[in-house]
Amino acid sequence: MLPILRILFTGGFLYTIYLGRQNALHDPMQGDLMNAFYLAIAVILGIGCGCVWAPFFGEKLSNPITGAVTESTYVERKNYVLRFIHWFESRGFRKITVFLCFIEGVRRPWLPTAFVIGMRHSRPGSWLEKVFAMEVYKFDNTQNCVKARAVLEGHGVDPGAHFNPEVNLTILSLRKSACPDRAPLALPLAPPPPPPPQNVRIRLFRDRAQSAGSSVAMAGSGSEIPEPTEPDPVPEPSDRATPGTNLASFTPSPSHPKGEGETPTAPGRKMKFLGLIATL
Repeated sequence: MLPILRILFTGGFLYTIYLGRQNALHDPMQGDLMNAFYLAIAVILGIGCGCVWAPFFGEKLSNPITGAVTESTYVERKNYVLRFIHWFESRGFRKITVFLCFIEGVRRPWLPTAFVIGMRHSRPGSWLEKVFAMEVYKFDNTQNCVKARAVLEGHGVDPGAHFNPEVNLTILSLRKSACPDRAPLALPLAPPPPPPPQNVRIRLFRDRAQSAGSSVAMAGSGSEIPEPTEPDPVPEPSDRATPGTNLASFTPSPSHPKGEGETPTAPGRKMKFLGLIATL
């Protein structure tokens, strides 16, 4: 009914404007009263056009914001026909279920339950399946719209883009095929790590050159480097005077030649003992 009123009011408004323009062109001397009459008729028809077109433009403007609240959910009222539909569906009577769904869809076309059940139980490829799928596609449930679009494409019908952007994005994502797995990238083997640098302050042998050569040779062959040995103790000279010794009465023992490991002589020991007594 509302589309018919939109056509009548819009056509009458445009025709009134056309008559007023023709009257102003052909009878400019006596057209003042007729122009005022046409203006009053245009105002009345314009108010009527605003009333019949306001729901359409209001829905287009507010649907992206309020559509998720006002259209995505619905409440099934107490309905005996729908109860019979569920009763026959649970017992496997498909033909009676489809027939009742068709009747319920004609009675209440703004509710999607009958169309969804009818599309699910219709015979594949039948005319009823196509009709139910077209009605289901008018709602904005993503899962049902995807199924309805698949049914319509099977019948050779292109339903076009859906008014809900979420449904369109879901359909486009399902059409994309997954990318194949890429082949593994072959990389060359890493070279062996270089040997650690030698710290020149660490001497493993008495000779530094021998130590460096031995460590490099052992590192190249993979053998273990021996732990450093302690050097031989250096013997203290016996002719060194102790603190507090009287140097006048102290006679050093004769020095030993290099390379000889002889012990101090007996006279040197006596002199050292006498010097110790003198200090006491």
